[in-house]
Amino acid sequence: MNERLQLKVSIFDAVEPVLIHPSVTVERLFADILREFAAELDLHQRYVLLCEGQVLPAQAALGSLSLQTDAVLTLSYQEPNQRLWSTQSSIKPVQGAPASLYLCEVSSGQLFALDHVPLLIGRRTGPEGLDLTGLPGADTVSRRHAQITRTADGYSITRLEKTNPLLVDGVEVPIGESRPLSPGAWLSLGEVKLKVEASE
Repeated sequence: MNERLQLKVSIFDAVEPVLIHPSVTVERLFADILREFAAELDLHQRYVLLCEGQVLPAQAALGSLSLQTDAVLTLSYQEPNQRLWSTQSSIKPVQGAPASLYLCEVSSGQLFALDHVPLLIGRRTGPEGLDLTGLPGADTVSRRHAQITRTADGYSITRLEKTNPLLVDGVEVPIGESRPLSPGAWLSLGEVKLKVEASE
């Protein structure tokens, strides 16, 4: 099979069209991306490739994944205590955790569904992230401000940005550290205020 796959790769706020041979594995593409964008990436972080919110299996050939033309593969952060590669859906319910969480922006009441994880929060995050651009105070939000991930007990949020703060219930989270998320929690990303709410 000589026909190449027409895909797109999202590196945070940049989406690049690519032609890839179907026999190339996810792991090989991942390594190529890290090598090409090493200058822009924080290599102290762990990354993973997602498609529609699901982690792609490392050893799978791209041609075996039934990807649609122009499918977007997204490079995202991965928590150090999570498996780097998993074939499990990233939206399965967790025992003891709400089936669905929302983030409510305080000034407008706008709701953002937490419908896939890991979820990058910031400005110009691309289709797989939570883009706060345009909200009041969004100029104080970093491009890669924080990330929500799943844990054994539910969800957690990790601060990624050194300059602009992340607060959970009024307490600042140190850079690189995580805090659990539960309904009723208040988040401050710069001047943007969000409340964690559970679906009924």
